[in-house]
Amino acid sequence: MRLAESKFKWLATNTMGTDGKPFAGMEAYAMREVGGYKVGFFSLLTSETKHLSSPGNVKFLDAAETAKNAVAHLRKQGANFVVAITHLDFAEDREIARKTRGLDVILGGHDHDPLMAYEGKTLILKAGYDAHYLAVADLTLSSKEKRGKMRYSFRPEVRFLTTAGVKPDAEVGALVAKFNGQLDESLNIAVGKSSVLLDSKRSNVRTKETTWGNLIADALRAETGADIGFANGGGIRGDRTYEAGATITRKDVLTELPFGNVTVILGLSGTDLKAALENGVSRVEDVAGRFPQVSGVTFSFDRKMKAGSRVSNVMVGGQALDMGKVYKVATNDYIAGGGDGYAALKKGKMLIDKSAATHMATMVMNYIAAKGTGSAKVSGRIMEK
Repeated sequence: MRLAESKFKWLATNTMGTDGKPFAGMEAYAMREVGGYKVGFFSLLTSETKHLSSPGNVKFLDAAETAKNAVAHLRKQGANFVVAITHLDFAEDREIARKTRGLDVILGGHDHDPLMAYEGKTLILKAGYDAHYLAVADLTLSSKEKRGKMRYSFRPEVRFLTTAGVKPDAEVGALVAKFNGQLDESLNIAVGKSSVLLDSKRSNVRTKETTWGNLIADALRAETGADIGFANGGGIRGDRTYEAGATITRKDVLTELPFGNVTVILGLSGTDLKAALENGVSRVEDVAGRFPQVSGVTFSFDRKMKAGSRVSNVMVGGQALDMGKVYKVATNDYIAGGGDGYAALKKGKMLIDKSAATHMATMVMNYIAAKGTGSAKVSGRIMEK
């Protein structure tokens, strides 16, 4: 970690090491004095991070409880105003605001749309994603004595500034160009062509069957000889389309699969396979990354049903799912280890583990190269009722 090189503080209020302390270079709280007023800051990271990553020894504290304790601590230290910097979804931010007395402002991330809202007296402000916008909140702070006690208030002026047309920093731009040139030299090598429109748009790979998802799952199944290829949509990151006839390069495949995951093989019971599919569609309405992209299996789901009871009509290799049968499943090491909520996959017997596994991206490249084309039409593998 290179936190020491930063010219600003890093806050970690609800994440810490096993010793119960923030990691080196991080602090739990910050206090700033502005115009004679003390403004306290704390941070909240979504607990979903422990399911969406491989956090190792990072300990996550409950966000709502942490917020209450943080506001109480900062107020005790003399804060006149308290600001939370969060990476939670909007619903979670609203819940924090409702449950936390004395919280003035939430500056949030996670959601992809810029927004400003109030929950009670708490201002919630989000800037969207990928720095398309800057959200600026100018707060006019004031105080007055009422019944022998000082009362504090603020009036916000909020602006969303587009970054379109902003001139890149010359020094950083030169550095990026240098590394892009090195990558292009080694990775702009064709592995095949697309025979259909390949779709890896984020909103699609996390909600329905897609051509890129099918291609990846087909590659895992074909290259390993498994009964089923299984990938999580959140691991497909290109967020773009490739027209039919487009050249697919090594760089394209690595852009789609950037995490360095390897392909492991599990022996998985029909019962656990069904549970894995249920997990995959359990948060489709949230466009969650756990949505499955599959090969060798077909199924239907109904998002109107309660999570855990949405999947039906499961077929493997054209045959009805046998709950007692053990199927050979090729998937990535991340979800095989329980990531993205896939506890069911973790129950499988590891037939080929990480130590003997091949990179997913390499398998996909080899698969496309062997065929000469990347072709995987949407064929009704996943049907929504």
